Amino acid sequence: MAGRKLCLTWMPAEEGAPAPDAAVAALDQAGFDVFGARWKDDVLQHAWAELADALAEPTSAEVWVVAARKQDLEVETNRWGLSAATAVVRSKRGAQPPHFVLVGLDFTPKAEDLPHPLRRHVLLDGSRPWAARLTLAVRGKPAAARPEGFHLGAVGHPHVGLWLVAAPAEGAWQGVMLGVSDGAKIQQHGVGRRDELPKDTVLEFPIDEIQAEVAGTEFLACACKNTVGPEHAYWVQVQGRPRRVLVGGYPGDEDGGGDAWIVDLS
Repeated sequence: MAGRKLCLTWMPAEEGAPAPDAAVAALDQAGFDVFGARWKDDVLQHAWAELADALAEPTSAEVWVVAARKQDLEVETNRWGLSAATAVVRSKRGAQPPHFVLVGLDFTPKAEDLPHPLRRHVLLDGSRPWAARLTLAVRGKPAAARPEGFHLGAVGHPHVGLWLVAAPAEGAWQGVMLGVSDGAKIQQHGVGRRDELPKDTVLEFPIDEIQAEVAGTEFLACACKNTVGPEHAYWVQVQGRPRRVLVGGYPGDEDGGGDAWIVDLS
């Protein structure tokens, strides 16, 4: 019987960095069907998106392991790319996501030190043999589902740029707002199907260039009063790489919902 499919993303990449061979052999011996590649740190070309799209396929990996040293996760672009990829896979795999596992090759990862999308990963100390502990962590257990309240996804491509995608986890929003930090600019926004860029969208009572300070962070936001239900999402094209994203209801409208979330991406 074939083993569970496991994608190994190996972050050490520079010349002389640790190789994944021993980890692959141990995972093979533990009964996993292992595939994967070294991580590519190139957020300008949205390298994270290719990995995310592959893992988002329903028949892809049942377990996704990211193996990183402490120094790898101290690189802001690595953290951002991993967060974006994780958000995409969670949102597209829906109720059947893979098991997300982060292995600290030379340290013990702590949830409070990680960006929000990575905090729900199974965290393992990889400074000692970890394949058996990984097996125990995922055997017979359901993978963590998407966060409550909403999901945040992304699309990145050299030709279409970066789009952030927000939608309710259940029910519908009667209006929505999305904001970005760190001087990122919003180029356009629209409402469309969750699985494709919006076309000829008609925005209801759109608001652009909203300036807001939340929890000590300055956000530039946009909003509309469109209903965003189970099949649709709010799409926002962003120039730049915001470290934080704000998602909430339509400004000043109680019908838009009083919930608001801030997601740290790096």
